[in-house]
Amino acid sequence: MPLFRRQVIKPTADLGAVGYIGINNITNVSEQNAINDFALGLKTLGLYSTSVFYPLRSSQSIASGTTAYSCGGLGTYNATISTTPTWGSNGISFSGGGTLRNDLLATVIRSANAYSTILICSNAATGTVNFGVLKGGGSNQTGDNYTAFARQYNFLQQTQIYLTGGDNSRSFGSLTFNSSGFQFFGSTRNGLSAPSTNTGSVILNGTTNSSLSGTGNLPSTNPFSENFYLFGASGTGNEFSFVMITTSALSSADMQSVRSLYIATLGIGLGLP
Repeated sequence: MPLFRRQVIKPTADLGAVGYIGINNITNVSEQNAINDFALGLKTLGLYSTSVFYPLRSSQSIASGTTAYSCGGLGTYNATISTTPTWGSNGISFSGGGTLRNDLLATVIRSANAYSTILICSNAATGTVNFGVLKGGGSNQTGDNYTAFARQYNFLQQTQIYLTGGDNSRSFGSLTFNSSGFQFFGSTRNGLSAPSTNTGSVILNGTTNSSLSGTGNLPSTNPFSENFYLFGASGTGNEFSFVMITTSALSSADMQSVRSLYIATLGIGLGLP
């Protein structure tokens, strides 16, 4: 039996977590248990079967190359990193801009008609981070072709979720933060097939905002989506520790439960608020 199977010392092992540990050659028992406990925690919350997550800290991942391997009950959705990052103890970072992408998730999200994104990353002095970017490319597109995305403005210390169809001035929520270090960002979208009546919210650490703001028009048609970026950074200075996608619009309580679970397992040592 492979060594990694013997080293998951918890009495209950999630087979998906065991497979993830094996393909990433993770031999540290504490990290194996953290991955396993996070997966089991998602099952307890009833979120495992609709979720896929990507631990990006070097002790919790492959720690080299340009593939981020996935774990979770939604399926296997290994993601491509656009450029070779620096793999560090707190996560991956880029010397310039970079993205994490899996376009198969666009089809799954569109079919579910909802999705939520959770991102753990550090705040940087400059630059912008977009996360949960569902991008269209059909002939009925206009403008920037985005269907939805959430954005962390590092230099403005603000996070929002946008609804676009050639007009990005309509958004759900606006939350500000004034602290450095690692932050818990989340966004939810529901009703993708009817953008004019959809709902959404943005989450920053322990706060949720679902108010609709801006004067732009919501898209009146459902754009055809073919691309999905888990996140994209425009500058340097961010470290990305973790990202998770679920094909449902998580409630604020669900988000905070995942936040608490992450802090107690994969997030130990990051100092998340």
